[in-house]
This record gives sequence, C-alpha cells and structure tokens, in this order.
Amino acid sequence: TALLAATFLAGVVVLLIAAFRLGKLMELMPHSIIVGFTTGIGCLILLSQLPVGLGIAAKGEDAVAKLVYTFSHLNEVKPFEFLLLAITLVTTVLYARTRFVRWVPAPLIALLVGGTSAFLFELYNIPISTIGEQYNVSLSNLAASPSFLGHFVDLSGEQLVEVAIAGVTLGLLIAVETLLSSRALDAMTRSTHNPDRELVGHGLANMIVPFLGGIPVSGVIVLGSTKVMAGATAKSASVLHAIFLGTFIVILFPLVS
Repeated sequence: TALLAATFLAGVVVLLIAAFRLGKLMELMPHSIIVGFTTGIGCLILLSQLPVGLGIAAKGEDAVAKLVYTFSHLNEVKPFEFLLLAITLVTTVLYARTRFVRWVPAPLIALLVGGTSAFLFELYNIPISTIGEQYNVSLSNLAASPSFLGHFVDLSGEQLVEVAIAGVTLGLLIAVETLLSSRALDAMTRSTHNPDRELVGHGLANMIVPFLGGIPVSGVIVLGSTKVMAGATAKSASVLHAIFLGTFIVILFPLVS
C-alpha cells in the first residue's frame, strides 16, 4: 500500500516538473552522459542475463554479485541451455545481415527459432527452463485498488514523511530516466522530442497504475531502441506494444510460459 501511495505521489511530482517546464533542462545534459547511461543499461542487462543463459540459478543482491557467483559455479552450466542461447544469438546476428530484416525484425525470427529449438529439446526429454517455471502470471488478483488513497490519512507523521520522500525520489528518477531515454532515442532516429509532453504522459501513467495495483513506470531505452531497430517510426508502436503485451498475458500466456 505504501508503494502504491508513493507511486501516485511520484506521478504528481513528474506532472509538476512538466508544468514548470523543467524538462527543457535536459537539453543541457552533456552527450557523454547519454552515452554512459545507455552503455551502462546495456551492460547491466547483459550481466543479469548471462547466468540465465547458462542455466545457473545465480545468487546475489545485484548483477555483479550474481556474475561472481556464476563464474565461481561454472560446473553448474547446463549445456543445452547454453546451446539454446547460442542458437538464438547466432540467429539474431546472421538474420540481421539479410535484406529480409526490413520486413521482419531479427529478434522476432530469433524468438521463433529459439522457441522451436526448445520445443524440439522437450520432445527428446531434454529439460529446458521456461518462463512459466520462474514466473506466475495470473489475472485473478487484478482489481481496482483505490484503497491506497486512505494510506495518506492513516499514516503517522513519520511514516507520511517516508512515503513523501519515496514519492519525490521516484518522481525524480522517473523524470530523469525518461528524458535520458528520449535523448538517446533522438540520437538513434535523428529527431527531437517534446520533454514536457513526455513527462505529462508518464506523470499521468504513474497516477493511474496504482489504482490497478501497478508499480512505477518510466520511459526506458531498452523498449524504445528495440522498436526503433525493428523499424518503428510512429507513436502507434507503443500503443500496439501495449495491446500485444496485454493479449499475451490474457490469452497466450499458457503458450508463452
């Protein structure tokens, strides 16, 4: 409940940043920071996925700790998990060099090839870790949850301060990450964005998601860059992304799992 309240407050903070047109300050951000930001995100994703790709249940509080655990337990590598990783990676790299990538994105082909390979492994009784074994997605608990608003009233003075600090911190992080991602995407697409409009959208989103039990959201370079590399040129790509994601969860999750 406290997280939902902090998320709602973060949305208000982001809206205030937009209202005072502080998003324009991002234009003063040095390009080297943008490069460092995007490179750092990429490195963290790679480090966090390496243990998964090797089939090692890494332990640790962060990506670095899990990486250290992985290298100290290489004897636990599952060869067919690694083979599946190699098949998917090679497919992505090779297909991206063909002319067909203009019509069908490389990650989609890699997903189909990797998924088919995993299915064949299962036919030969070769165990492969799946999404369904690690995550349980259910719509049974999805319901309106406006009760978090009463949390502001029920809190003591000290607790209210803690939620307020968390909300302001989240709001600032959401604004900075969203604008950094937007600047990075500008460099990829040779276009310009409206920072205040971006912040208004994310501010409203963070004020709405707590009513459905959602967590804080921001613009992220990972999704944006994936869409750009897949050929997206319009904002409708984000709308379609949301529709497809909802469809996968509601209808196709047994297959995805």
